[in-house]
Amino acid sequence: MRWVTCGFKVLPRSAADARVLRARYTDKDQRVWVAGWQARVRAMLEDYKTRHRLASFYAKRGRIDGAVEQWREVVKLKPALTDVRINLARLLAHQRQFDEALRHYQIALDEAPDDAALHRQTGLTHWSLGNLDAAAARFRAALAIDDTLDAVRLNLASVLTIQEAHDEALAHLMTVIEHEPTSAAAHNGAAWILAAHVDEAKRDPARAVVLALTACELSASRNASVLATLVAACEAAGDAATAERVLNEALAAARARGDERLAERITEMLGPLKSAE
Repeated sequence: MRWVTCGFKVLPRSAADARVLRARYTDKDQRVWVAGWQARVRAMLEDYKTRHRLASFYAKRGRIDGAVEQWREVVKLKPALTDVRINLARLLAHQRQFDEALRHYQIALDEAPDDAALHRQTGLTHWSLGNLDAAAARFRAALAIDDTLDAVRLNLASVLTIQEAHDEALAHLMTVIEHEPTSAAAHNGAAWILAAHVDEAKRDPARAVVLALTACELSASRNASVLATLVAACEAAGDAATAERVLNEALAAARARGDERLAERITEMLGPLKSAE
């Protein structure tokens, strides 16, 4: 690597040299900046702007504890900084500190009640705490703001499925399939409901098998939960042969690519099918 000096500047000879030089000086500058920020917040406890810079630096580099520590102080100093509060809540949820995360999300919602993404994050946190009714309420609120959010619709359908509100869950899943025909999750969820609907009169095993096979195809038969849904649908339809064929194909593919964990799960699923022959 060769540099050309020009006055007080160091000029690279090529684009590759320029990238190396920029990285060196950037790393050096960042270390200096961070040391300065750390010294400043120790000396000036109420400097929320520097704390925010330091927290952002930590968060981008995966230093979650440091980011949480600084953003906690920021929201104490400036409670109205909703964006900072949301950043803090996300990291707390990542750390599985759901109770504290939820408190921050709820405060943020009071300030931004029309933020669909914020309703979703609050709903996911409620779900993590087992508050299914509250989670469903937040997901519905998000969809009321923007009914094109199919990821939220899937979240709501999942919660409703757990609550055995199968009719409403199925309606949401079919809407997702209409919007996103390649959604393996939506096909899988719909298949499971049609195979095991809480109201036996509303079960449709044949349709469940079709949806489950589509889910397997869309997920390349690499998802154990999707394969398990196919087994349930086929058992309900009295079609163990289809389940066994797909599982054997998935097993061979899993072993070929060295996915022993999935291979073990598939082998477990095949056991009862072979015993029933």
